[in-house]
Parts: sequence; structure tokens; C-alpha cells
Amino acid sequence: AVLLLAGAVLRGLAICAIRPGIWFSDSNGYVRGAATGELNPVRVDGYAWFVTPFWLAESATALIVVQHLIGLAIVVGLYALLVRRGVRPWLATLAVAPAALDSYLVVLEHAVMAETVYHAAIVAALALLLWNDRPGVAAALAAGLLLGDAAIARSVGLPLTVVVLAYLLARRIGWRPLAAFAGG
Repeated sequence: AVLLLAGAVLRGLAICAIRPGIWFSDSNGYVRGAATGELNPVRVDGYAWFVTPFWLAESATALIVVQHLIGLAIVVGLYALLVRRGVRPWLATLAVAPAALDSYLVVLEHAVMAETVYHAAIVAALALLLWNDRPGVAAALAAGLLLGDAAIARSVGLPLTVVVLAYLLARRIGWRPLAAFAGG
């Protein structure tokens, strides 16, 4: 709880210091995609779809706040997974401290960029697959959908799907969860 609070304070300071957020040249394409709905011929548009409700609400600040909340949710998710898999709580806290306090991650969350959504999709997918010794059909399907989401947020997510599929094949999780993952 103390670590999560420290992470929240750090993100609150970032919100107060740089309003509404950090803008990069790539941000223009994402916002243009959100505003027009047109597909970008150069990059994938999953993040533009994420930005669309904030564009319609005319609130870049809300987008940044939500991205910071997603960053904190990643911390909670990683901690919960580690404790679930038998890591002692104090060690799990140490393990997730970089995700809570790393200034680089806070900067990424503070930018109008796809990284936070991409990271969250990957962490959620892997957590679903690792939560139990053998993922069930529903977990495998959700993980496949989340990795698909990661791939449309950042094209570098597509090879990760192949790596995870190879991992699932090596683990011999069964044909139903494997088919569900591939279907997702």
C-alpha cells in the first residue's frame, strides 16, 4: 500500500508539473486518427482508438490520468501475480517497486503515446496465462485477445504473440486452450 501510494504521489506530481501531458511527433498521428477515424498507412491504430473517447471529451488531461491509473494497475497486477505464485509479499513488493517508481515509466504514462496501453495488454495477458499452472480456455482466449490488442497498439507486439504461442505449445496446455489463444 505504501509503495502504491508513493507511485500515485509521483504520478500526481507529474500531472501537476506538466499539463496536460508530453507530446511527441507520433502523438499527432494518434490524435489525428482519433479525430478522423482514418487508418494510418504507416503505423497501427489501436492506440488511436483508445484516445478517441478522450478526444471526444476534449480532455488530454483525462487521457493522461487514465494512463497513470493503468500504470498503477500494472503494479497491482504484477504484485498479485507474484504473491499468487508463491513469492513472499515483501519480495513481491521489492520486485514491483521499479514499475511503481521508475521515472521513465512515469514519463511514458505521461505521454500521448501507445506504450502504456501496450504494456498493460502484455502484462494482463501474461498474468492470465501464469495465474494457474495450466491456463483454462477462458484465460487463454482473453490472453490471445490482449496480445492481439498489444499488436494493434504497437506492431512490435505481434512477434510476442508467436513467442507466447511457442511457450504454450511447449507447456502442452491442451488443444482447447491453445485453440482459444490462437482464436483470440
